[in-house]
Amino acid sequence: METNRRNLLQKHRLLPLLLMFPVAFVAAATIPSKNIECTGGFSDKRKVSVRDLKDLPSKDIQFSAPDGSIRHYKGTLLRELIQLCGPQEPDHFSLRQSIVAVRGADGYYALFTWAELFINPVGDGVFVVYAKDGTALDASEGEVAVVSLTDSRPGPRYVKWAAEINLRRVQPN
Repeated sequence: METNRRNLLQKHRLLPLLLMFPVAFVAAATIPSKNIECTGGFSDKRKVSVRDLKDLPSKDIQFSAPDGSIRHYKGTLLRELIQLCGPQEPDHFSLRQSIVAVRGADGYYALFTWAELFINPVGDGVFVVYAKDGTALDASEGEVAVVSLTDSRPGPRYVKWAAEINLRRVQPN
């Protein structure tokens, strides 16, 4: 009897994990997000859809990927979305001491400083994109993604299924 049980567990190694963590697997199956939610230090905590993004100033972006391929994105600068949601500035230095955390529906985060996005050339290459090569983003990227095209390695700050933009002030202890 014990041998049969051991054989069954060896044969189906993932089964115990599935039984222990069913919620994680259900959540993974429902990852795609249709909106980006502005949270944290915004006066307008709204959910922004692709339609809303298309109403913002948009750009057609040509990007040479590290693998040598050329990609064409369409989207808006991340700072345009931040301005739409109305960042709160309780005092003169609060935004300069802020970070923007972009979260994907899969739990992945990319971080930007306010200064990078608004007073540095990096901000000219950080886009919230909704189309690639002339069509909507495919299911592997979600309806909305955030790309940082001026980074020497764009992958670490590429957020698929972008679901949340969180503005927070960093204060010393």
